Amino acid sequence: GEADLGDEGRIPPNLTGVGRKLKREWMKKVLDEGASVRPYMATRMPVFGKDNVHGMVDLIFEADKRSETVSSTEKSSLEDAKYGRKLVGVGGMACITCHTFGKFSSLGIPALDLTTAGDRLQKDWFVRYLKDPSSLRPGTRMPSFWPDGQSVNRDVFDGDTQRQIDAIWSYLNIADDNNPPTGLIQGKKEIIANSEAVMYRNFIEGAGPRAIGVGYAEKANLAFDADQVRMAMIWQGPFMDGARHSSGRGAGFEPPLGHNLVQFPNGPPFAFSVDPEHTQWPKLAGKAAGYEFKGYWLDSKRRPKFKYQFMATDVEDYTVAVPGELDASLRRYLTFDSRAHYVNLWMRAAIGQDIIEEQDGAFLIDQKLRMRFETSGKERPVLNGVEGNMELLVPIELDHGKAKIIQEIIW
Repeated sequence: GEADLGDEGRIPPNLTGVGRKLKREWMKKVLDEGASVRPYMATRMPVFGKDNVHGMVDLIFEADKRSETVSSTEKSSLEDAKYGRKLVGVGGMACITCHTFGKFSSLGIPALDLTTAGDRLQKDWFVRYLKDPSSLRPGTRMPSFWPDGQSVNRDVFDGDTQRQIDAIWSYLNIADDNNPPTGLIQGKKEIIANSEAVMYRNFIEGAGPRAIGVGYAEKANLAFDADQVRMAMIWQGPFMDGARHSSGRGAGFEPPLGHNLVQFPNGPPFAFSVDPEHTQWPKLAGKAAGYEFKGYWLDSKRRPKFKYQFMATDVEDYTVAVPGELDASLRRYLTFDSRAHYVNLWMRAAIGQDIIEEQDGAFLIDQKLRMRFETSGKERPVLNGVEGNMELLVPIELDHGKAKIIQEIIW
């Protein structure tokens, strides 16, 4: 059937003040190429062609100039985004009751895709709109969650309106299909970790046909690719939906059930290299690169320690979850025992478009993931530019063939 959208489903959006609402790049895209943020609607604005709208964006922005600005708090952060996700989801302001979110439909009457907000909107307009929706879009069905500037949710930041809106803005600027709000995905047969870890050995999307999923009681999860012999990905919240493979191996790959999904680099996780900053990382992985999976053993809480081997080097790979205020983090313990003649061993910990070393020695990857390392050696991790991206390479200094690394993963 058709969605009942009221006047918003019959009347095109109001263009008053659009130069203060939309970002210049987005407006140019809309006029030059066309864009859709309402996939539930059949009507589309025509594309007039670049020659016919040339200079129009500049004219609109000139007409809508304004001198006043809206104050904001500190720069957007990963921590703020976590609270923003909580506010957008069920249990917060429940924005997903109406708004679609990337590939996910809303829980009710559809409204604009939230994942496009950061690309489309100017922050000043966004802040004013959330505080008083009807003042900028008369007739809108969107309710005010901050009437008279007062938040209806007192659980986050003690009801501080500006901090809450800033947190939502931070979240929407990094939000994608891998990080949906709470309540948007519901499993038919959720596998739950209570007092001890649970495992899911099956076809996991993003981790291959020999995937080993581990769900920790603290609600952080990982998937290990036993075919390519590498940590494949991590996520938070719900673990896996067991319905697809509840009878035998089932058909197809099952995606993780939770949020904040982070993929680890494809290819071999470790390599021997004298000068990794000027040498391309090896392409061969798994058996072709000499890796062999040796199984795992479980501790008293059924958390696995993976064992594998490559180039005469034995590796023990053991991860535990660490509780957090909103989401748990992971602490990974890697132990190496090498009989190889080579001594320059490196780990490729991450690949990203933007990797920054922070003052405390942590590395921030694409504003979404933070890593810290404790090593048995003295050398520091290095950043290597490759094919338009950056690699985070960690030295593994072998002392009589032995080394240890602790990798803290916060996201």
